[in-house]
Amino acid sequence: MLLLSTSTKQTLTDTVSGMQMKDAELIALLRIDIYRAHSAVMPQMVFTLQIRDTSEPVQLLVEHQPRSSIISPAIVDGYQLIAGVDIDHKEEVFRGITGYIDLEGIPTVSLRWKRVQNIATTVNETKSSPTIKFSWRNSLNQTVASQILRPYDSIYGTQFSILELSKLNLTTSQSGVWSVLVHDASVIAIISFPVFSTSNTAQFHSLVKEYFIVKDSCKGSSCTNIIWSTFHPDPKSDILSGYDKDLQCLV
Repeated sequence: MLLLSTSTKQTLTDTVSGMQMKDAELIALLRIDIYRAHSAVMPQMVFTLQIRDTSEPVQLLVEHQPRSSIISPAIVDGYQLIAGVDIDHKEEVFRGITGYIDLEGIPTVSLRWKRVQNIATTVNETKSSPTIKFSWRNSLNQTVASQILRPYDSIYGTQFSILELSKLNLTTSQSGVWSVLVHDASVIAIISFPVFSTSNTAQFHSLVKEYFIVKDSCKGSSCTNIIWSTFHPDPKSDILSGYDKDLQCLV
């Protein structure tokens, strides 16, 4: 189950439910869970809601939509940038589940590179990415931080950097759409992401609608037939002790 502050959950849920159920009255958010179809795709959120005039819960499958643009050919010192989409995590295996970052958060932007074999490089053969520069810009288009990323050793060709927003003494006027400019001699990519403030409800709703999408929904007993639903049967979850030699089955 996903943990967010009560006010954040409520505001996020109000917006998401309104995107899918314009005529239904939301009574309560029951829980938010995480669903991942397989390891090669980004995780999604499952909102379980209680709405008026029915005792059956409603579930929504919600997906965060990262925004990035790469300016071709995006080649730096023999490496080509092929993706710049992961937000909000600090590990080799990125788990940017919600894409939710507030003014006290720590956004992490990751890049993914591949070696261009016919172009020379000064990068050590033990590394998988070049030296690159990051310029972080707030919602007012002001540069608030500049960083130099050194070559990194990653089996996935990943390179990443974090920014601790709590150290920038931000005001609510700086919530909104932030961006990271990735550049060498020139800009090769721009990555944008939302920074939320629950004190600006209208902006919060607008950012959710821009960066999140409801992929699917189900209601009550019909959810048992939907693979992403928490009500869908999961035989592995029903295993209590393991394989029983006498019964010759899992129990």
